Amino acid sequence: MDIQQVRSLRKQVLDAKARKWHWQLQVDGWWFREQYEKGEELWRLAQSEDYPPMAVFRAVLSARGLSKGAIKRILKEESPAELTERDIATMKECEARDIVANVNQVARQQAAQDFEDKVCAAFASHGIPFTREDELYAKQVAQSGQASATPDLLFKTAVTVDGSPVAWVDAKGYYGSDLPHLVIGMQQQVDRYRSRWGPGALVFELGFVEGLQASLHGAAAISAAQLRHCGCTVVCRSASCAI
Repeated sequence: MDIQQVRSLRKQVLDAKARKWHWQLQVDGWWFREQYEKGEELWRLAQSEDYPPMAVFRAVLSARGLSKGAIKRILKEESPAELTERDIATMKECEARDIVANVNQVARQQAAQDFEDKVCAAFASHGIPFTREDELYAKQVAQSGQASATPDLLFKTAVTVDGSPVAWVDAKGYYGSDLPHLVIGMQQQVDRYRSRWGPGALVFELGFVEGLQASLHGAAAISAAQLRHCGCTVVCRSASCAI
């Protein structure tokens, strides 16, 4: 595994732990608050207990009696009145060291969009026609008032990838591990798309673990490297090519 894959996998592991032990972290928030107010660095405490730093910072704010709504607002403001200068510096330090937190999602959303554009470009460069997510979203909202099945791209003609039929593709800007919470989330998404469009494919920017394909039902797993280095064969009515 390379460093990007390791970082992506560690993020997923920490996220799974944060979900599992969220209740315990809330219970222990008073202890983190006490240590922090004694002068300890919060990110170091989080590191020692193997928690995401921003989750610990939120727990401290909760231990101070702040509501979930207030905490959410505070994390978005530049200089919230409820925080001291040290609190603000601590929040920035925790966020900088946190690979799980989604306080500022702009950069991550842009990276995800960039990867989606690259995946679409790979198919478009070979003349394979498709509809993109934003157009699907608009059509479904116009038809039923809500969008329920909007993959990143939906093919307009019959397509097979390495011999398997693929009606849609969704780009995943991370390493495809087989951690239970990740597989469950992906399978729920696949089921939604498959029930409306048929089988599809998930393209992982950082590759995927060998056992992932066996855990997915109704979607093929493809790595971005396969798209870049002609690692899979795509066949449609209007084109046949190695991508």
